[in-house]
Amino acid sequence: MFAGKIIEIDFDPAKNDVEPFLKNSGQREELSLWSHAFFSDYPAQEIRVLTSN
Repeated sequence: MFAGKIIEIDFDPAKNDVEPFLKNSGQREELSLWSHAFFSDYPAQEIRVLTSN
C-alpha cells in the first residue's frame, strides 16, 4: 500500500510545498534526496532496524 502511494507522488511540487517551512540550507539540501527510490527503500531499512533490536 505504501509503495503504491509513493509512485503517485510528484516530488518536485512536494519539495516546493515543504521548502518554506525548513529553517536552514542543510535541510533544503536534503530535499534533493526525495525521490521514488529514496522513499521506497527507506521504510524497508527502518523496518529491518526495528526488527533487529
